[in-house]
Amino acid sequence: LGKACARFNLYSFNSFPASVKSRASGRRLRMKWAMRRRHIFANNTMSLVSQFIDKCFQIKALYIVAYDLLTEFYTLYLYLDIGEEKTPDMGKDMENTENPHSRDTMREKRVKDLMLDLGTLEHISPETKVAEAVRMLREKWQSLCPAFLLVVDEIRNKEEILGVLSMDDILSHMQPSTEPMEELPIFWQGQFHEECEAILEKQAGEVMLQVTHVIHQSGTLMEALHLTNSGKVDWLPVVEKGEVVGILIKEDLFKEVVAMAERSG
Repeated sequence: LGKACARFNLYSFNSFPASVKSRASGRRLRMKWAMRRRHIFANNTMSLVSQFIDKCFQIKALYIVAYDLLTEFYTLYLYLDIGEEKTPDMGKDMENTENPHSRDTMREKRVKDLMLDLGTLEHISPETKVAEAVRMLREKWQSLCPAFLLVVDEIRNKEEILGVLSMDDILSHMQPSTEPMEELPIFWQGQFHEECEAILEKQAGEVMLQVTHVIHQSGTLMEALHLTNSGKVDWLPVVEKGEVVGILIKEDLFKEVVAMAERSG
């Protein structure tokens, strides 16, 4: 009877007539049917778990895309100056409240109070040789001016800031000319001079640090600090009504920290 069951692939013991049932064959059939049910349950469970994990990854991907879109819209919002803040009016209302921190908040400067005027900054084109830019940077060090140059290009009869060029940008591009090694790179005497000659022949547009974030002139200093830290940059273009009106550098933010330290001391 057991061989007959295996040959016809019968899984349900209850389908047999009572006359052909036996204790031994019935036990084996019940064990087979129980094992098959457990196998089906395990497969269904794994399928549901796999579908749940796929849905989670899809939701995470949608969240990341949504976050990136919101960030881009916020940057565009600042650049186009949509819905300009009315900070002075709000400040007058805050002075009449009983908030104990309102006076400290009103004394805090805004981005427009620290930004550098574009007219005071040196401009170069993206086609300018790095050798010429280095000579201009040397003059800035001697005159104690901010040691960076604005890279500006004329697009549609309008000047557009493409980035900045500083000492750090030039040195960061002086990498060994050899192929990447699996271990440590190889250095030799005279290699630094070779890299200097190579970098000096490049154009400023190849070496500059490009614009990645902008901030409105009415923005707070904490917002500016967040953008510089998250974007790993030392400067921010300051915009108003879709136009760049100034440059905020990280050094000026630190000067505010120094001023606070002096007042508290």
